Amino acid sequence: MCKSVRYCVSHCLYAVMTRLEEANREVSMHSSVRYLGYLARINLLVAICMGLYVRWENNADALILVIFILALFVLGIASILYYYFSMETASLSLSNLWFGFLLGLLCFLDNNVFKKDVKEEATQYLLLSSIIIRILHALVQRICGCIHHRPTLLTMVEFLELVGFAIASTTMLVQKSMSIILLVVALAMLIIDLKSNGIFMSVFLIVLPLESMAHGLFHELGNCLGGTCVGYAVVIPTNFCSPDGQPTLLPPEHVQELNLRSTGMLNDVQRFFAYHMIETYGCDYSTSGLSFDTLHSKLKSFLEVRTPDGPRHDTYVLYYSGHTHGSGEWALAGGDALRLDTLLEWWREKNGSFCSRLIIVLDCENSQPWVKEVRKVNDQYIAIQGAELAKVVDIDEADPPHLGDFTREWVEYNCNPDNDISWFEKGRTVKAMYGVSKRWSDYTLHLPTESDVAKHWMMYFPRITYPLIHLANWFCGLNLFWICKACFRCLKRLKMSWFLPTVLDTGQGFKLVRS
Repeated sequence: MCKSVRYCVSHCLYAVMTRLEEANREVSMHSSVRYLGYLARINLLVAICMGLYVRWENNADALILVIFILALFVLGIASILYYYFSMETASLSLSNLWFGFLLGLLCFLDNNVFKKDVKEEATQYLLLSSIIIRILHALVQRICGCIHHRPTLLTMVEFLELVGFAIASTTMLVQKSMSIILLVVALAMLIIDLKSNGIFMSVFLIVLPLESMAHGLFHELGNCLGGTCVGYAVVIPTNFCSPDGQPTLLPPEHVQELNLRSTGMLNDVQRFFAYHMIETYGCDYSTSGLSFDTLHSKLKSFLEVRTPDGPRHDTYVLYYSGHTHGSGEWALAGGDALRLDTLLEWWREKNGSFCSRLIIVLDCENSQPWVKEVRKVNDQYIAIQGAELAKVVDIDEADPPHLGDFTREWVEYNCNPDNDISWFEKGRTVKAMYGVSKRWSDYTLHLPTESDVAKHWMMYFPRITYPLIHLANWFCGLNLFWICKACFRCLKRLKMSWFLPTVLDTGQGFKLVRS
């Protein structure tokens, strides 16, 4: 009997001690796993603080300092809510939302200037180590059974971090911000679907953002590429004119200076063509002037140049520097002159129904009449960039302007992103002006026609898919929002006529400017 009682007592004591040891081991294991999660959060906090400090140090933006101080303030509030008021849910929700916002801020602020900074590299390593520790924490939790997941669409932590990340994207432009927000929504939907075990929809939601990103990439690439372009330059360095209107040669003592200035103009034009990948049709230089027939032949040949594939170029750039009459007409040899109406008539004859653009760059004394006259053109896409040389200049303050000065500054402005040229400063001896036709804002790049699409499809796709051509052409031919497009087109025309921009991007890589 005593042996039985002793056996029962010892057995009970052994079971209790074993259970206590297991409980202690489980508590220790749970504490270790929890500390691993704390380490990941502390690592992330240090990375965010260092990243914000690096951005404030290099940009000297007071807003970053305000956000950094506000982040510390929010962290303090979250700690008070957690430890003093036992409001664990509110504290964690606030901290997760703020962590997501700060992470998005680090992603969207430009760091190209200080990318090689040691502190920036340390920030990136800390962020990477935080991700690794967090992944390890999740794996250990699942392996040790420290957490039991319940079926849910989206956890509160994931939701709040995604919301904070989306809010941070509003620091960028509206178009980019909307893209980021939509991408975050797609990611949230993907997480939701993965926790509903929908494999097909999950794959679909993975492919959809990738397709959207590819579409956005090609869209941005299409905006950067301005289409095909060809250029032609005419330099006639005759600065004096006889009473009958015929240009005369400069005196012999000025010939060397003239040659140097004209060579500089040709080099600038060739640099401009090469920098913006403009096909060079030719650069004609003549000190004795060009006859009307010669210029007519050259310009007609230039205006009918086509791409190697057959279609016309999207943009034609014509440069002229030389003597002009008071009405803006180009002074030619033999007393002839080239009027803007004549040049536009040649352009209409060659352009026809094709929607190409003609951009005329004038470095001459009387370009203002053509700049004003082009604004009355209603049936073509024409732009004229002109120059205005100061008539009276104080020699003690500045040198008198010459032909070629505008070309040098305009080419430098369009070919050197780090230039310090300001067209709006007072006292400039060389000013810029430009004008565009009424339909200039309606211009769009030439798109493939139905026959072009059909020809391409028949060359590379099997015959059984030909009915898809008609379906695609029919769908693309629908113009469901024609009223909105018409109103938007009218608004753009009014803006160009009433509020002409000081700097107009041609979409070809260079800009038209006015002082």
